[in-house]
Amino acid sequence: MAAAALALVGAFCLGKGAWIRAESLAAQLLLERAWRSTVAAQSPVKPWPWARVLPVAKLVSPDHGVSLIVLSDTRENSLRLGPGHVAGSAMPGTPGNTVVAGHRDTHFRFLQQLRPGDSLLLVRPDGIRLTYRVGQVQVFDDRTPLLEPTDSSALTLVTCYPFGHVGPAPLRYAVRAVRG
Repeated sequence: MAAAALALVGAFCLGKGAWIRAESLAAQLLLERAWRSTVAAQSPVKPWPWARVLPVAKLVSPDHGVSLIVLSDTRENSLRLGPGHVAGSAMPGTPGNTVVAGHRDTHFRFLQQLRPGDSLLLVRPDGIRLTYRVGQVQVFDDRTPLLEPTDSSALTLVTCYPFGHVGPAPLRYAVRAVRG
């Protein structure tokens, strides 16, 4: 009986994990379509009629084969769909520090592979492509200067840490990239 209960709990956990990954992949497909419409219309287009988020940028890591639509906020339900722009930071592609947050176990899993010198592209809704180079990677447990405003154009990607950790993560992982 105990073995059957454990097997059932295990199957539920695996199913939930698979559902989260499937949902995030499906959302990115719909978001990609909305992004193309946003660029064509030069105005934000909702990915589905009841959506509470809009695509605000496209983040590309050519070195790692990653292309993600960045959403307009970082509410928990939004982050399940894709990385989000952190309110109060510079809007994507504008001067200052643009901070984008994402989940370590789905969209931002690739952050652990980024190294100084890797390139990141940020595409604005007007189609302009901005190139950034990874300069710093930092693990922190509270606030970090990497999240603060900057005078220069910077892109900071942040997620929970450690990667592969089960349950709430005690630390954060930030990647800072600068224009150029």
